[in-house]
Amino acid sequence: MSLIVDYMENNKIIVTGKCHPMEPDSLESKWDELEILLNNVPNGAIKDKKQWKCFLSEWKSKTRKKARLAIENPRKTGGGSYDTDQLTELEIRLMKICGWVSVLGCDELPEEIDPDLQENNNVEFSNNNDEEMKISECEVAENGDLTIAQDEDIPITETRTGKNSFKKTKKKVNSTMPQLERTAEIFSGAQLQMAEAIKVMAESITSLATAITQVALAITNKLENNE
Repeated sequence: MSLIVDYMENNKIIVTGKCHPMEPDSLESKWDELEILLNNVPNGAIKDKKQWKCFLSEWKSKTRKKARLAIENPRKTGGGSYDTDQLTELEIRLMKICGWVSVLGCDELPEEIDPDLQENNNVEFSNNNDEEMKISECEVAENGDLTIAQDEDIPITETRTGKNSFKKTKKKVNSTMPQLERTAEIFSGAQLQMAEAIKVMAESITSLATAITQVALAITNKLENNE
C-alpha cells in the first residue's frame, strides 16, 4: 500500500487518468512501471496491470466510503467536528491525492430536488425555534490537508417542498461526485481518441508530402532527359 501511495504522490496521472494529447501512451507506461514495482515487492502479491488497476479502484472506493462515514457520523449524532482519526495515515495520504472534495462535496453545485414534487408547492420558512444548530466547517489546504474550523452557531433555514418533504439549504452535495468522475473518464477517453486521430492525420500528411516530393523529382528527371 505504501509503495502505491508513494508512487501516486509523484505520478498524479495514475489518479487523474489525464495525459497530454500528444502523449497518449504516457498513462499506460506509468501503469506498466507501477506494475513492475509492485510485482517485485518481496513476498508481495503478483498481479497483472488490469488486476492492479482494479485493486487500486476498490481501495480508493473503500477509503472514500470510510472517510465519508467519519465525516457524516458526527453530523448525525451532533458530535461536532469531523473524526478523521478513524483513517489510517496511508488512507489520509490517499485522500490528499484523490481530493477531499470527493467526500465533502462542493457548495457551488445546485441542490438536488425531487422531480416528482410540484414546484408550485414550494414554501420557504425560517425555523420558528430559537435553537440554532452548530455546523462544523472544514477547509482543504493547498497541500491536501483537511483542517477543521471551530464550531459556530449558524441559523439553519429549512425549505418545505410539497407536503411533507424537507431539505436543508446548507448541505454538501455528494451524490454528484460519481457523475463528475464518470464525466472526467469520458473526457479523458475523448482526449486519447483525439490524440490518436491527430497522430493518424500527421502520418497521412507526411505520406502525402513524400508522394508530392517523389512526383516533383520524377518531373524534374523527365525534363532533364528531354533536354
